Amino acid sequence: VFSGYWDWLRDAIRGDLGSDFAATIPVRTRISQTLMASIQLMVYAQIIALTGALTVGLLQAYKRGGWFDRFFNGWTSLLISTPVFVLGLVLQIVIAVELKWVRPTGLVPFGENPFNHFKSALLPAITLASLPFATYTRLLRTDMIATLQEDYILLARSKGLKPAYILLRHGLKPSLFSLVTSAGLNIGALLGGAVAVEGTFNINGVGNLIVKSVLAREFLVVQGSLVLIILVFVLSNLAVELMYGVLDPRVRHARAIG
Repeated sequence: VFSGYWDWLRDAIRGDLGSDFAATIPVRTRISQTLMASIQLMVYAQIIALTGALTVGLLQAYKRGGWFDRFFNGWTSLLISTPVFVLGLVLQIVIAVELKWVRPTGLVPFGENPFNHFKSALLPAITLASLPFATYTRLLRTDMIATLQEDYILLARSKGLKPAYILLRHGLKPSLFSLVTSAGLNIGALLGGAVAVEGTFNINGVGNLIVKSVLAREFLVVQGSLVLIILVFVLSNLAVELMYGVLDPRVRHARAIG
């Protein structure tokens, strides 16, 4: 048994993940046919979540305790407690079915029609970005509030610098550690955790492939897909470690001394 695992691992390192027993299709081919859709959704969701979190989190920290801060505290709590498939169904019914602004299911390939591609990706990307957006926003708000209480921020204010300059130039960069860490960890989670979103919007992605393969007992496909997700998770964590040195020179100097 163990020799079989070692043989599979040796072949996997060379890019050979085996073949589907039922259709004799290489697992690598099965995954590659669905990978692009999942990567596109992951990228779109990260862009939406990070852009929204940077905007809302900064304003919440700056207007701490105001109506804007209280409103988005409640909104992020609602997003965290709402299952993504419920949010996806609501968006489908309201935006796709009732308003007919976009198509309710499916993902148009980018090469076929870029405009229709983005229209078809809008709802699943927003759905997938809902939980990361809420998480990122809360992390940035908390870290930003702590940063704005530092002495060097008080010094910048005493110099008469504009609040926007203080927030973006002096406050944002030191407050990004938790956000960058969470975003890096979420890359693998978004790639493999989009099962409910891909199922709700009938998108042929890696998450949907894993579910179908489990039901069809295609264990090699499941195994190969999980290996890919783990690899993405490890690489994203490595990228996060490298980003620490960019965000804070003290980390870079500590590594050099060590």
